[in-house]
Amino acid sequence: MEPSKKIFLLCEQKTVQNSALVSLLSEFFHIQQTTLPSFSRSTECQNAIILLDTPELTDKLHTFLVSMSGKIPAPVIALLNVSKLPGRDIFLEHPGLKGLFLDTDSVETLVRGINSLIAGDYYLPTALVEALISKAPAQSESSIQLCDSGLRLTRREKQILSLAKTGATNHEIADQLHLSENTIKTHLYNLYRKLNVRNRIEAIEWARRHLAEAAMAPA
Repeated sequence: MEPSKKIFLLCEQKTVQNSALVSLLSEFFHIQQTTLPSFSRSTECQNAIILLDTPELTDKLHTFLVSMSGKIPAPVIALLNVSKLPGRDIFLEHPGLKGLFLDTDSVETLVRGINSLIAGDYYLPTALVEALISKAPAQSESSIQLCDSGLRLTRREKQILSLAKTGATNHEIADQLHLSENTIKTHLYNLYRKLNVRNRIEAIEWARRHLAEAAMAPA
């Protein structure tokens, strides 16, 4: 049986506010609160989910994200209490970054999102997915390219990619297509390899630029 994931809430320094948040979330999860310097010196990040409490992305936080990307296996990281939606580049630069919660999100939203991360899914606000899609470069200078000119997607792959493009989670895609979440994960893994992308964000960008073309290909 796969070991349960450890959940950490990291902050540059402990405050009354983030301690209160840990107390609220502790009704649903076992969460350990610590500071960035303390966690960076520990070896507990394996099989971990890190909730990074940060209203804005500082150089120190970028450095931390880079350091975590070198861990094997890399932890799942989500930004917490974000006051302004970041640009898409941070998700392209840090594939381990798989979640984002706004400072206006309710406890119910946090619980739903953390459960998605535990299940191996992404959790991004719909507004962020729409912003990523709308700001994605439309020209071929993007680093995301077709694996080869003969790329063909199956009908199921097109369906899953189209739903992911709307911001749907793996659980929501599975429900809509009457498939298991594990089946959705397998299809997405195959899609990432086929499209030569590293993660869901890059797949969404590819879909925005190529899905109409791909949809014309035979299943």
